[in-house]
Amino acid sequence: MISIDQLPAFIRRYYPVLWTGFFLAVISLTCASIRAGETLFAGNPAEPGYIVAFIMLGSSTLGIGQFAVIRGYSAGNRAVVGLLLVCLVAGVLTYPFAHDALLAVASVIAPLLALLAYNSRRYREMSKTLSDIRRNHFKPVSGKR
Repeated sequence: MISIDQLPAFIRRYYPVLWTGFFLAVISLTCASIRAGETLFAGNPAEPGYIVAFIMLGSSTLGIGQFAVIRGYSAGNRAVVGLLLVCLVAGVLTYPFAHDALLAVASVIAPLLALLAYNSRRYREMSKTLSDIRRNHFKPVSGKR
């Protein structure tokens, strides 16, 4: 259990890796959406709309997943890692059709770095600590234990 005195140390220790993974996931999502939209919908006049729809769907998944992680639910980790795997697959599959080399490389490297951040020991410690806090500190809504 974390007391109010230990909270600044907890934030200093664990939040840099949380935010590093989050911002790399945002970059990964953006790059993968642009690459998939350019490849799948080339020549379609509604291409920007599809790219924006991909980004909105992915960002809502990422936001809900991160909120669940911060609340101590392990399903949030699965949602974020699943999104990163989809971004990685999209980046790899669209790599041969790249018009912009920097975007193509970023669409492959960003999900790998984000997965590396989410698989780090510090991130796993943070997830376990948040899960323990949720289990031991908060009572269930139904009143049953």
